[in-house]
Amino acid sequence: MPIVNDAPPTDSVRVYLKEIGSIKLLKANEEIELARKIADLLHFWTLDKKEILLA
Repeated sequence: MPIVNDAPPTDSVRVYLKEIGSIKLLKANEEIELARKIADLLHFWTLDKKEILLA
């Protein structure tokens, strides 16, 4: 017997999948740019205060 699923999306998984399907994903170049910015910030946070003042 085939499963017929004409029910509206009321369960949480179905609602979640429907909602995330509407979110725009990053393009490859946008992802690379974001990763570089994050890496720069992480590097900045690990700098010693003396290094920041001398820069």
